[in-house]
Amino acid sequence: MDVVELRVPADVRNIRRARQWVRTQALTRGVTAQPLRVVELLASELVTNAVKYGRGTEVLVRLGVVADGLRVEVHDDNPTLPQVLDPSREQAGGRGMRLVSMLAGTWGVDPHPGDGKSVWFAVPVEEDGAVAVAG
Repeated sequence: MDVVELRVPADVRNIRRARQWVRTQALTRGVTAQPLRVVELLASELVTNAVKYGRGTEVLVRLGVVADGLRVEVHDDNPTLPQVLDPSREQAGGRGMRLVSMLAGTWGVDPHPGDGKSVWFAVPVEEDGAVAVAG
């Protein structure tokens, strides 16, 4: 399996850096246009959550091509599992995991007892090599 990773300090200034890295890695794997924007958006949401709610000093981002498509995984040190919320229109935040659940082909959480968790999403790859987006 082709997997690359990036470690960044858990700081809001690194959300953009992680998003740009995911974009570059996805492009080198043939992801284009609309699917690329979705991959960037969902990766950005996961990294933002890891920075905001993680307990550690570092966030680990992994990207790889797996049997069912392109997978992006974000690890943080907080064992609390993310929740898909349904915020009101007046609420400023709380929509990140809803976007992941709506736009990713699949997503999930891998708990790491004593070491936090990894939240991931996968976007399926179509026959022509393009990444298909759910929803």
